[in-house]
Amino acid sequence: MIEKFESVVLNTIKYGESSKIAHLYTKNNGTLSVLAKGAFKPKSKFAGSLQPLMHVEAKVYFNKNRNIHTISDLEIVKNRSMIFKNNENLGLSLISCELIKLTQEEGQVNTDLFDSLVELLENINLNNNKYESQLNFIMRLIDLSGFGISKKINNGNYFSTKKGKFYLEGPMTHYLNDELVLKFKNLINGNSSDIEKAEYNKIFQLLINYLSYHMERRINLKSIYLLDLDYSTF
Repeated sequence: MIEKFESVVLNTIKYGESSKIAHLYTKNNGTLSVLAKGAFKPKSKFAGSLQPLMHVEAKVYFNKNRNIHTISDLEIVKNRSMIFKNNENLGLSLISCELIKLTQEEGQVNTDLFDSLVELLENINLNNNKYESQLNFIMRLIDLSGFGISKKINNGNYFSTKKGKFYLEGPMTHYLNDELVLKFKNLINGNSSDIEKAEYNKIFQLLINYLSYHMERRINLKSIYLLDLDYSTF
């Protein structure tokens, strides 16, 4: 039976001589793997549309008893071309899609997370506080995964990876200076923080380490190199 899925394309891989497998994050069915037959052929209807980060409506021969479903057609919901104009926009977007793929199980539905991803891609496309927007997305992902960071205001500059709170000192903590602590607390409470790139790097590392600890596995992000950050500590 053919079903329609509003989706964001997380990534694609080549399959055989001319086909590709795409991993979609759908609004109403979670992650979904689809086979696009002949996608690499010159006149394929999937050319230019079944690509990572594309926001599409996919028509799929869906069978709940299969792991891979065949896609029959798709339409672009919205073309966000500015995402692809530079490595920074591309990196922020691809990292977010990687996080979805690494943290969400096949078929795990979360419409709030899907809407948050679409909102993030739109903000990056419009160059609208893109660093802050991506950090907000990661914190939303953490919250929806059941590992929410405490909104209680504690004194101290050391953030506990284990407890998700600030302390004066302690093991398994990340140090942030006073200005960054204030901006991080603003982010936690949904207030604007005007995050600069260097500040983003520190808070981003903190959040990924926090997520890794609570998911009990290392979150390794292949797209991080696009941001030209110091990721030697990841």
